[in-house]
Amino acid sequence: MAKIGIIGSGNMGQALINGWLKTSNQLAVYSPNHGEAIANQYHIDFLHLLELTSWSDILVLAFLPQQLSKISDQISSKINSNQTIISVLGGISLAQIMEAFPNTDNIVKTMPNTNVKVNKGEIAYIANSKMSSKKLKDICNLLKNLGDIFPLAESDFETFGALAGSGPAIVAKFAESLVLAGVKNGLDRSTMIKIVSKLIIGTIKNVQETGISFNDLIYQISTPGGSTIRGITELENDGFSGKLISACDKIMASS
Repeated sequence: MAKIGIIGSGNMGQALINGWLKTSNQLAVYSPNHGEAIANQYHIDFLHLLELTSWSDILVLAFLPQQLSKISDQISSKINSNQTIISVLGGISLAQIMEAFPNTDNIVKTMPNTNVKVNKGEIAYIANSKMSSKKLKDICNLLKNLGDIFPLAESDFETFGALAGSGPAIVAKFAESLVLAGVKNGLDRSTMIKIVSKLIIGTIKNVQETGISFNDLIYQISTPGGSTIRGITELENDGFSGKLISACDKIMASS
């Protein structure tokens, strides 16, 4: 059982708290604005920054990236070599985190998506090469409590972020369009939300359990000359695939 201290109480900080609540680890949070309210909401401890730093086995950096210098100036000297730093700070390199916290080699840069909140997240990670294999294994097991983990080169984090990080919003937009299509044709919104949610879950489970590719699934469902292939053709006539790829390109260009 680890003592996990989370610095920051924004959307990702709360998603991590919610995901780790289902484990046997001890959790505490610090945030100057909403930390106490978040601690009360999730029934965990609120500790002030220096107190949290001393208490934690693992410190999770989940504040705004531009606050790194301000935070590290206050706590870096209090970090010891047995503690581990996990960063979820977008746009901050592993080298920058290592420079900010030179007293420990146990530093892991991660990029989780919002689905860690329900333990179905996707998390890219890269660790300091000086980190011991045992420490890294322990951190990987901790991250696995939140979803699936992917060791990636740091240069691939942007692509991962565009797809896995922003992907839930793109999937939600697609799902909402299906909901609206159903409402347009006479079904009520609450029923359509249930139908579309089950549709997406069932489709993914089909792919995962059978090993069929997404493309092969399309052809499996599409009877020659039938209604499904007519709908797919209409999507492609409007540039559906190209627009999705362009959207991901825009996300990567803006990150």
